[in-house]
Amino acid sequence: MNSHLSVDALLVWILLVLTIPASDAFPINVKLMPKASGMQGLRNIYYLDVSIGRVGPLSLLVDTGSPAVVASGDFGDVAQASSSNFLGVGKAGSSTIHYGGSTVSGAVSRSRLCFSGTKSDVSGEAAPNSSSHTSPCISNFPLLEVEQQDSGFSQLGLDGVLGLGPVSGEANLALAGLDETVLDGLANGGTGVPRTFGMYISPGAFFGSSMLSLGGYDTSLILPGADLQFFPLAQPSSGRWELSLQAVRLAPADGSAPQAVNACEGRGDCRVLLDSGTAQLASVPQVAAALGNTVRNSDGGCVDQRTMPDIHIELAGGAIFKLGPEDYVLDSGMCTLAVEEMSTEELSRQTNLALILGEPFLQKVYAVFDQEQSRIGLAPSVACTGQKTRNEEARAKANEERAEHAQASLMNYISAR
Repeated sequence: MNSHLSVDALLVWILLVLTIPASDAFPINVKLMPKASGMQGLRNIYYLDVSIGRVGPLSLLVDTGSPAVVASGDFGDVAQASSSNFLGVGKAGSSTIHYGGSTVSGAVSRSRLCFSGTKSDVSGEAAPNSSSHTSPCISNFPLLEVEQQDSGFSQLGLDGVLGLGPVSGEANLALAGLDETVLDGLANGGTGVPRTFGMYISPGAFFGSSMLSLGGYDTSLILPGADLQFFPLAQPSSGRWELSLQAVRLAPADGSAPQAVNACEGRGDCRVLLDSGTAQLASVPQVAAALGNTVRNSDGGCVDQRTMPDIHIELAGGAIFKLGPEDYVLDSGMCTLAVEEMSTEELSRQTNLALILGEPFLQKVYAVFDQEQSRIGLAPSVACTGQKTRNEEARAKANEERAEHAQASLMNYISAR
């Protein structure tokens, strides 16, 4: 009898080891793949491949702005060959989730969720602090099996959403049965994996692949010499990755004093949301209008990009993050900007939200999302050639040239005497 118990215990232990890698194998870097969010010229969203139950790979949108894992059940013969309920068994109920103007409805199931994808750093070599041979899996994880949808992800050719919000769908949106976050699932294996992930969004092939680091973060993706600065999530909690916003300013290209935009309308509780599921920047109407008035001429075309302002985003504590025209102009010929007004639904649901920071912002920083301590860490990413915008670099170069010219003039004057 005792020997049988020992064997059973050993089998359970082996299953746990195979399901969740040991904590010293984390973080695991999973490659994020870009996908155009719409017409040519628009910015990207990012997805990764997973398997759910016996089906995979499934391509899921990586979305820090939503709290649940959602997967479409429309897989034809593949799904039918696997199981009548291909995502698993033990349905807990049904739910509906709204994504901006899109809606999905379906049944809540629990199943095995496994991550896949290339695990490498930006040089293409195996990262020293990652496991190159293990794909982490989470057993008995809650997710929404989509039965009806009017969803943006299906129109993009994706199979669902990997929600990476800081609280579960049950706690955030009262979605019964969706009682764990992805980070909870990784940590609940009893291996001491921290409820943290890091995100690197590459601006191009030269800078390597975009990466999601699960169960920690990868310091090699931070600009050498730079440090992470941590910001507490705005309180009271909204259940999203929101930070307190102090101010938004437009800084003229000539270096004159930045002009404040009335983004917060005098509210003390003003916020920004870091949302990897948003391809652009989204703002309250005041910000989009002020920027549009500055960069467009009377004919509606763009002014010279060298005269466009920088956007200064000041977070709690006075930390300022800057975006230049090179970050927010999509097409100077059409004067198309990567800044759009938030939807009426978003504005009505989140009255204290002033900005949604998507790809243009996330390409500038390495972001660490820490569910354990309810905070976000930000640092210039390794892809940044420096912490100055092109406007600032141009002014610095002009000042240097003026100084050199003045020195040469002085030397000529001294020689002439």
